[in-house]
Formats: sequence, C-alpha cells, structure tokens
Amino acid sequence: MVPDDELSDLPFMSSPVPILALLLAYLLFVLVIGPKLMEKRRAFELNSVLIIYNVFQVIVAAYLVYRIIIDIWLYLATKVTELMDTVFFVLRKKNKQITFLHLYHHSAMVFTTWAFLKYAPSDNVIYIGFSNSLVHVFMYTYYALSAVGPEAVKYLFWKKYMTSLQMIQFVSMFVHYLISLMYSECPPSKGVAVFFVLHILFFLYLFANFYSQSYNKNKKLIEGIWLYFAAKVTELLDTVFFVLRKKDNQVSFLHLYHHSIMMTGTWAFLKYAPSDNVIFIGFFNSLVHVFMYTYYGLAALGPHVAKYLTWKKYMTSFQLLQFVSVFFQYLASLKFSECPPSKGVAIFFTFQIIFFLVLFSNFYKQSYTQKQSKLANGGSKLVSNGKTKEEKVL
Repeated sequence: MVPDDELSDLPFMSSPVPILALLLAYLLFVLVIGPKLMEKRRAFELNSVLIIYNVFQVIVAAYLVYRIIIDIWLYLATKVTELMDTVFFVLRKKNKQITFLHLYHHSAMVFTTWAFLKYAPSDNVIYIGFSNSLVHVFMYTYYALSAVGPEAVKYLFWKKYMTSLQMIQFVSMFVHYLISLMYSECPPSKGVAVFFVLHILFFLYLFANFYSQSYNKNKKLIEGIWLYFAAKVTELLDTVFFVLRKKDNQVSFLHLYHHSIMMTGTWAFLKYAPSDNVIFIGFFNSLVHVFMYTYYGLAALGPHVAKYLTWKKYMTSFQLLQFVSVFFQYLASLKFSECPPSKGVAIFFTFQIIFFLVLFSNFYKQSYTQKQSKLANGGSKLVSNGKTKEEKVL
C-alpha cells in the first residue's frame, strides 16, 4: 500500500508516529497517570463541560453526515476528539466504564481510520463515516442529556436502542463491504478486506456481548441459545430431504459430521457451559445460513434460476471465514472474558473449529480448485489433439 501524497500535509498524516504517540499518551493517561492523579482527589462533576462536549460531538457528527463526502479527513479528526470520552471517565472516577470494549473501540477506530485514509482511501470510507456519524448523532445526544442531570433521566429510556443501532451499523458495514468487494471497479486488496471483515465481526461480538450483559437477563440469553439449538435440530431435515430425493452423493462425511456435531455441540454448550460466546457463534452461523438457505431456496425453484446461482463457491468461502473469525473470537474470549470456559471445553472447541476448517477447505479444494484444474487440462488436451489431427491431415 502506498500513502496518498495529497493527505501527507494534513495533521497526523505525515507518518504513523503522531497518531501512535497520541494513542500512547491517551492510554497512559486513562490507564496509569489519570487514575494516579485522581486517587486522592474528589471526582469532578464536569456537568457543564460534558454538556458542551456532547453538544459539540452532536454538531460535529450531524455536520459529518452532510460533509463526509467532501472531507473524509474530518472523520478521522472526530475519532481523535472522541478519545476525550475516556479522559472524562477518568476525571469523574467512572473507572468501571473503561472496559476492554471501550478502549479497543476508541483506539481501533482512531488507528484504522488513519490507516485507511493514509494507505487505502476509497469510497468505502464514505459509507462507514456516514453510518458511524449518524449513530453518533443519537449517542452524543444521549450523553449530553444525561449530563444535564437527574431531571433528564425520564428522557433517557432509549439507551439500549443505541447499542442495537450500533450493531445494525456493523452489519450494514459488513454487507456494504462484501458488495463493494464483488462489484467495485477498484476493490481493496485481500489483506485489507480480510482485516476489515474480521475487525467488523470482532466489533459485532464485543457489542453483542455488551448488550447481552447489560440488558438481557440470563433467562433470555438461555432462551436465545435454545432457539439456536432448535434451529440446528430443524437443519437435520437437510439430510432427510437428500435421502428422500435420492441425492445420496450429497450425504458425505462432512455433511453428516457437520450437522451432527453442530446439534450435539450446541446442546452440550447450552446444557453444561452456556455463555455469551454462543452469541457470536450463533450470529455468524445464522448470517451464513441466510445466504446458504437463500441459495437452496432458489435452487429448488428449478433450472430456470440456475443463472442466478453463480455464487455457490462463495458460500464455502464465507463458511471458512466464519470458522476463522470464530476461532479468533474464542481465543480473545479466553484471554479477556470475565468468565472464561474451562480448559476441557476450550480444547474441545478449538479442535472442532480446526477440524471444520480442514473439512471445508478439503471440500472447497475438491469442488472448485481441482475441478477447474481438470477442466483446464481437459481443454488443453482437446486443443493438442486437434492440432495433431490437423497436422496428420496436412
């Protein structure tokens, strides 16, 4: 990736040093210096400051909705100003608000926005900036009202919907990015694409986990996981339909193992180790199944829709991406979760994910890579034979 020379004269854009120095200073203050300074001091109220700050963020975010197309750099600038969120938490001794999600979100948004702007500026940033700024109009409006004081509490019943809006934002970004990969005249490199997709999925997991812990009671969480388990039970009908339609070649080891282990594995996790890890797994797996069963539904309509089914191989790629992201999410949960799974569960789950990766990679190779290679070789032989025959005639 090559830096965009037009951006180099803007603040922070000459090299990674200024932005990394800023992040280092930010993390040092909110994790070390700030708490030390506030240790023997009374918490600052900062009500007036917070009102001004949040109104400022609302105005900036609202302005960005209009201006983002013209000046993408301004979006980066707002990500820098939003680091003040954490500074205010420290000064007000709201240390419980300084979670891994909070720090990762703010730090990652600053650096990734800088990196995209510096090395891979594209129209993708416009949509990301627009949707994120739109969310921030509501978010900082909420924070500004909450800073007014107790008299505004009655107007703040919609906090949980902001988290929902943020998750919708990530889903829309994910879908938008996939579309841009397929249809853009200037698609991003594979490295950038993989990083962005995994980054978005990790955000989705973190925010879904936050939503679950903040708003869902355990009963609702368990009910949700049970519904996911119930879906795995209904998916056993896939194989039943193969048998009834005498599609025995589809009933492979991969197919049987996949369906069997997904059902029993989900049951075992629900029964013996229910946790918020299942939220991310269930979300991503269900997202894959939206596309997968859409494909199967179209295929069932008959041969006249075959021309619309050119994307079968991408479903397998999507499934492979699912396993990779679930694997990394699980590793992150082992390190950062307040209630990590037992070693036995962790080893079993890791083995399953790796085994799934091997099985689906092998399926992809046999179904698409080797088949294309055989077709190419077959075509070469036909051409070669044609030339030989022609030479004999001559």
